[in-house]
Amino acid sequence: MDAATGHLEEAKSGFEKLVKQWPDFVEAHLQLAMVYARLHQTRDSERERRIVVELNDKARSKGPQPEVIP
Repeated sequence: MDAATGHLEEAKSGFEKLVKQWPDFVEAHLQLAMVYARLHQTRDSERERRIVVELNDKARSKGPQPEVIP
């Protein structure tokens, strides 16, 4: 996405679309939290960070998962 190049609004829009389409996509929530933080949208950033923690806790509670073979 465009977060690394300073195009934060475009990155925000892209990550928002990703998390809407794939709500369990941890990395997208993490990146969105960072973009929100850089845009000084603290509440949104904290919400996304909580989602990351919840998703990680949920994954840990399931135990080790088998590797997916392409």
